[in-house]
Amino acid sequence: MTKPGLNTYSMFDTIRQIFERNETLLTTKENIQNSARSLVTKMVNALTAKLEIGSPMASMYLLENPDHYTSHEFVNFYWRTFVREACSVFSTPLEEIDDIPEKVMLNKSKGKFVALSNVHDYIYRPSAFGSINLYDWI
Repeated sequence: MTKPGLNTYSMFDTIRQIFERNETLLTTKENIQNSARSLVTKMVNALTAKLEIGSPMASMYLLENPDHYTSHEFVNFYWRTFVREACSVFSTPLEEIDDIPEKVMLNKSKGKFVALSNVHDYIYRPSAFGSINLYDWI
């Protein structure tokens, strides 16, 4: 089981807590090297403890159960490619959009290669879906 990385704000908060709990190590004048080593060790131990996953969470991942629930299902939408295609019919294209090439995925189906594009799926959709707007199509 791999451990997910900590967020930056979690790391800084953990380090801040270690500094607050060990102010005497920061202010001591004697044996500075051992104090610094002790402080770094405490930070590493605290960060390692934050990374650990409990057995319920690990088994949930192994069983492929979701780790969060939402009330909506989200779909990726690549707006830039649709805007480029819409602007392609005009004589003056948008410069910043033309600089970025469109990505098309190739798929092999029944021994033939097929180009997959979300833009072309919408443009060349069946006539039964002709009245559906782009938002509902996505």
